[in-house]
Amino acid sequence: MDRQQLIAPEPPARDPVVAAGIAAAAGRPRRRVAVVVQRYGEGLAGGAEWHAAAFVKAVGACHELTVLTSCAVDATTWAMHYAPGSSIEGGVQVRRFAHGLRNEGGRARVPLAHKWRWWLRAGFDLAGRTRVALPSGSDELDGHLFLRRQGPACDGLVDELRRSDHDVVVFFTALYFTTAEGLPACRAPAPRPW
Repeated sequence: MDRQQLIAPEPPARDPVVAAGIAAAAGRPRRRVAVVVQRYGEGLAGGAEWHAAAFVKAVGACHELTVLTSCAVDATTWAMHYAPGSSIEGGVQVRRFAHGLRNEGGRARVPLAHKWRWWLRAGFDLAGRTRVALPSGSDELDGHLFLRRQGPACDGLVDELRRSDHDVVVFFTALYFTTAEGLPACRAPAPRPW
């Protein structure tokens, strides 16, 4: 079956628990919430994408949401399907960022050092020893190059997070560039009472 033919289930409609949460939040101030997910759009097949859509649907009535995502539909090639820029989809602002294709600049391969670490980790676990992998300062060994080649490497999205003044940023899936490089780019907001 072709990946494009897979249809994701519709996120759940608001249930009574969500409706009660919306009613309880009525007296609270609306927060600016950014949702970061590698792909976003109608009918995408994928767990993180589905959960992000369900989250947006559930929280959208209570807070001001902005979805930050790539222009891709196909996670195997990361081909640009949507145009970069802002749009309103289902009443939510969606900001799409440009990116290259998967494996652009070389194949996304797990470095041999990571494979050795996996075996060494198993040995340390058996011996009851503490193990911590410290950054080496090498993009190749620390995984940055792998994430960039795997895609979607949305540098504009990361820059947007650096400038962002959202109250909350919610990331979906740690497997991709958008989360791994986006998390460190977020500024810590000033504490505010909820």
